[in-house]
Amino acid sequence: MSSLPISEIPYIAAMNGDWKRMIDYYQEHFAFLYSPVTLSLDTGFHLAVHSNAERPLKDLLEIMEVVEFLTETRNKFGNTVLHEATIYGNSEAVVLLVERCPRLISIPNEFGETPLFTAAAFAIEGWPVHPRRCYHRATLW
Repeated sequence: MSSLPISEIPYIAAMNGDWKRMIDYYQEHFAFLYSPVTLSLDTGFHLAVHSNAERPLKDLLEIMEVVEFLTETRNKFGNTVLHEATIYGNSEAVVLLVERCPRLISIPNEFGETPLFTAAAFAIEGWPVHPRRCYHRATLW
C-alpha cells in the first residue's frame, strides 16, 4: 500500500459525475494532480477516462505542465491512463492520449500488457483497436 495521501474530494466528485468540481479541485490544488484518489491508486486522470467522455481528461491535461508525467502515473496494477482508456473503451481519450504522449503506447503494466493488448483483451463489441481490422471479444479467446 502506498504512503501517498488519498484525496476524497476529487473521488467523490468523479463518482457523482461532477467533473467540473473535480477539475476545479485540481486547478486549486495542482500539487495533488498525480496523487491517488482510490485504494487501487487510481489518479484523477484514471477516473477521468472512466467517464467515457473526452472533456474531463482534456480539462486535466490542460492543467498539467509536463505531459511526460503521464508515463509515470500508474495505478496499483501498473496501468497508465492509456491502459484504463482502452479497458473502458474510451476511444476519444485513447486518441487524445496518444496524440499528447505517444510513449504511452509501449509502456507495459504489471502483467506485461501494453495498452494495445488491453484494448484487444477488453474490446467492446465493434470497437476498433486497429485501423484496418475490428476485433471482437468472441474472436480473442
